[in-house]
Amino acid sequence: MKRVLSLSLSLSSLLLMSACTAETEHIVANPYKMAKSCESIDQSLEKLDRYILVVENSSAFHLEEASVAYEIPGVTISNHKKHMLRDAKSYREELISKHRAMECPTTKTKQ
Repeated sequence: MKRVLSLSLSLSSLLLMSACTAETEHIVANPYKMAKSCESIDQSLEKLDRYILVVENSSAFHLEEASVAYEIPGVTISNHKKHMLRDAKSYREELISKHRAMECPTTKTKQ
């Protein structure tokens, strides 16, 4: 009986000693995928900046053509410059927040 008790105590102490520590395991992100994602966000920001510039400098007659040519998601396609710029700038803020959340290096775009 003593032998069984001592054996079970030693096994349980070994299990407790080999159990997980309080430290969490750090998962390292794939730098290639992160760089690729950062590049795609940078390209989207550049495209969006060009779109905003075109909309700001276009007449109402050409606005719909510009919005169809650039195909920016979530931006109103109309002849109303104010709505288009509002949507484009809010989408730009979303991209910038994603960019910061991913901790990408800073870009050359205006902020």
